[in-house]
Amino acid sequence: MEISKGRYVEVWGLESDVPAALENLKSHNIEQKSDAEAQRILQDYCREFRRMPSLDSFFGEDPAYEWVVPDMLEYGDRLVLTGTEGVGKSTLIRQWLMQISCGIHPLTGQDIEPVPVLLVDLENGKGQLQRELSKLQKAAGNRFDPSMFRLISKPEGWDLLDEDNQDRMRGLVELSGAGIVGISPLYKSFIGDERDDELANRITGFLNELRETCALITEAHTPHAAAGSHKRPQRPIGSSVWMRWPEFGLYLGNDGTLRHWRGARDADREWPAKLNQGGKWPWTALTPERSENVHWRRIKKLWEDTGTKPSARVVEEKLGIKKSTAARVISDHQDDWPATP
Repeated sequence: MEISKGRYVEVWGLESDVPAALENLKSHNIEQKSDAEAQRILQDYCREFRRMPSLDSFFGEDPAYEWVVPDMLEYGDRLVLTGTEGVGKSTLIRQWLMQISCGIHPLTGQDIEPVPVLLVDLENGKGQLQRELSKLQKAAGNRFDPSMFRLISKPEGWDLLDEDNQDRMRGLVELSGAGIVGISPLYKSFIGDERDDELANRITGFLNELRETCALITEAHTPHAAAGSHKRPQRPIGSSVWMRWPEFGLYLGNDGTLRHWRGARDADREWPAKLNQGGKWPWTALTPERSENVHWRRIKKLWEDTGTKPSARVVEEKLGIKKSTAARVISDHQDDWPATP
């Protein structure tokens, strides 16, 4: 390899590595280096460069999902559920955990492999929690296995920024073998101003440690409406860190509608458009066919309200319906648009 005019050294590497290796060498004052030193620098660079995964080797790895709940959550996923006070967020999280622990898919009702779960309830007292969980146990019937559902009840809150509490939480997650950990609500998992980005980064850092062996489902409240507005934001209250943190951010409306307040990191997951209240379980997801009917009614109403046929991008921005889903629904109903709004 020619390192400068008339100077050559022998280096083991691929011909495609040469330009980058020579460019790197410029930062080492090559004119002041001996041939042996230059050779060592180049060889080290080529060796390290080879260790860096290429796109071919990256694609060669198995991209299969590591599902906790098929087509819903995989290991490492983080879901933040928001909604107004009393809408049923905590109930929904408890229900999902109970169903998952019993081998019932929360969105389809189909049989799945039962998964151990851990509920960390930081809001409800023991009596309230017992009453609510007994209803879910009754709905589960003989599928309920108490060894698969573990819980921590701390209605006074639990500061997970405290190192001793962190150690205990790590131990409980490991001991329970939980594939899903539910924490409700988020704001009672630390002490401090929920608007503080530094605090939010610290607590998310700890939660990120936990998710290495499980998926996380958490609950957050929403901010109050701005002055002069009656519409409350759907995002979590407090620091914007919470908007960027999860893979999935879902808002549970008063009518059971599920809206995305952030773009999903995996657009291939299909979340129901709406949950119905009542029946065997407190909440029941609509089938995909009925979900798409709900999507279409909402898209059509948006067109009627604005007087303009919305694009899939606008539907995602305004209604929180995934762009790919919106595009499919619009395409399926292309002959159903009224002539005028």
